[in-house]
Amino acid sequence: MHSIFIGNSYLNPLTDPKNCAVFMANVTFEPGCRNNWHIHHAAKGGGQLLICTAGEEWYQEEGKEAFEK
Repeated sequence: MHSIFIGNSYLNPLTDPKNCAVFMANVTFEPGCRNNWHIHHAAKGGGQLLICTAGEEWYQEEGKEAFEK
């Protein structure tokens, strides 16, 4: 199985997919943790929404240079 993350990340679910139409979770990344390229497919309504509340964020689209947000 291919890991999406290099380093440690921790997922704390905030909703139960069996009882809520929207799955929400608090994800914590240790310093130096890297998120590899991946896609969130969705049958309808979009794939993923990120709300970053602390730390640094680097963003990169395929074929483009990465930049700090």
